[in-house]
Amino acid sequence: MNRRMLLLAGVLVVLVVIFANPFKDQLKREKRDWVTLFDAEKVKAADRIEVATATDSSVIVKQDANWVVATQNSFPADTAAVGNLLRALGNARSAGVVSNNPENRSRFQVDQTGVRVKVMAQSATIAQFTLGKMGADFTTSYVLPAGSNEVQVVRGLNRNLFWRPQGMRDRTIFKFDLANLKQVTAEMPEGGWELIKTDTTWSVRKRGDENIHPAEKTLSGTLVESLSDFSADAFLDNPSDTVKTGLDHPAYRYTLRFMDGTEAGVAVGGKNDRNQYYAQRPDRPGAVYLLSEWRLTNVKKTVEELQGLAPPAPPAGTASAKTTAKPAAKHGTTAPKKNRPGR
Repeated sequence: MNRRMLLLAGVLVVLVVIFANPFKDQLKREKRDWVTLFDAEKVKAADRIEVATATDSSVIVKQDANWVVATQNSFPADTAAVGNLLRALGNARSAGVVSNNPENRSRFQVDQTGVRVKVMAQSATIAQFTLGKMGADFTTSYVLPAGSNEVQVVRGLNRNLFWRPQGMRDRTIFKFDLANLKQVTAEMPEGGWELIKTDTTWSVRKRGDENIHPAEKTLSGTLVESLSDFSADAFLDNPSDTVKTGLDHPAYRYTLRFMDGTEAGVAVGGKNDRNQYYAQRPDRPGAVYLLSEWRLTNVKKTVEELQGLAPPAPPAGTASAKTTAKPAAKHGTTAPKKNRPGR
């Protein structure tokens, strides 16, 4: 064996040591028992969640059985997201310590770049830690408990559960059981209408018109189903003076009336350069939502469409929406015949 072959063999051995050992350590960790990190029963009783990064912080508290974002004017919190967060804490499992050297914290991103979390129940701290980067298997993350030097690899937690760019505010505009909906009123440039439920069927009429007509079943069903889970993409935060939302004179306005006598509504104004409409709920005048175009398209129907007198307009951006009819041939002319191939 010549010197070159010996050198290559030596390099191969070094590579095996570098890359094989971490996998071997990972296998050892997998064989260990996964240990519960937090008391699940205490987590269920949580009433305060504090989350902080190097540039942002948020406090979510429970008020009268409802979660609100205290740091954002007590705006209603996304209860589904809060529930997922608490369930993840209760189910979190640790495979053990991967490092107890403070100099390694930046490697696992449990230093100042991590997400700091504190969960409390009746003024008692039930969980406090810094959440670092995701593990190599994408099912674990690195966690540094408060007051400890021991970085642990934990399954069930990740940064997306605790931190969102615009906080934990609820982006829901409408969310309801279809059986409870009684009436939908729409105001729009194409002409307003009222959709009214009788027993289990829907009828429609123009605004201000006494004549009522059976609504097209499929289209009316799709419309009310779209409204039953109607959410925004994001919020318009800190807009510049040049932003024109159009909400001073909304183009579209929907009012929903329910069997118990309550109402809910939304006003929709102009559109930004990302095809998102500005929207606002009358009960949350301080918040401007950014609504996807496709969501508005699903409910932006004319009274003729709802009566089944006109085909529904295709969703914006589809090939059918861009197709235009070919011009008719001029009178007295015929298209040239194509030569047929010989048989």
